[in-house]
Amino acid sequence: MLVLGVLLILQLCVSKAFAPNLFPVGVVFGIPAGYLEEIGWTGFAFDELRKRRTPFAAAIVLGMFWAAWHLPVIDFLGAAHPHGHYWLAFFIAFGVAMTAVRVLMSWLYLNTDSIAAVQMLHMSSTGALVVFGAPPGIGAAREAIWYGLYAIVLWVVVAAIVRAHGARLYRTAAVAGAMRSM
Repeated sequence: MLVLGVLLILQLCVSKAFAPNLFPVGVVFGIPAGYLEEIGWTGFAFDELRKRRTPFAAAIVLGMFWAAWHLPVIDFLGAAHPHGHYWLAFFIAFGVAMTAVRVLMSWLYLNTDSIAAVQMLHMSSTGALVVFGAPPGIGAAREAIWYGLYAIVLWVVVAAIVRAHGARLYRTAAVAGAMRSM
């Protein structure tokens, strides 16, 4: 919903060029990414990182690694076109957005204890970015801008979660106790 919402607002307020793309087959891209990646990212790496950090700090560190993981495909998967001179701006916006998504996935994991739930979030996030994102006519500069705005919206959601739960990201004391016993 956030991907679609940001693009619709940009379409209404900035330019019709931001009209959401519609590539329904793109939902298939999210399935292997979400299913396979989260076994390692959430099931192993996040659990290891949070042994030495708060869950929020662990999610930030993991988010930066996760963004770097996508570096080899930054101009291919989910991109409307190569970014040329805007490659660095796009990658920074992409990395900031992906780090926020990683915090959201970590929050979901901590409050559900379900890698399957995180896999579904990853699948839907990747699928939505491919299905709706990056309309081909917006150009490299505008694609970097849209990703930057998407990142800001994601961080607003993260800020609300951190404000409500702190760096522990847990919903209740019962969840915190259960997670500490792991």
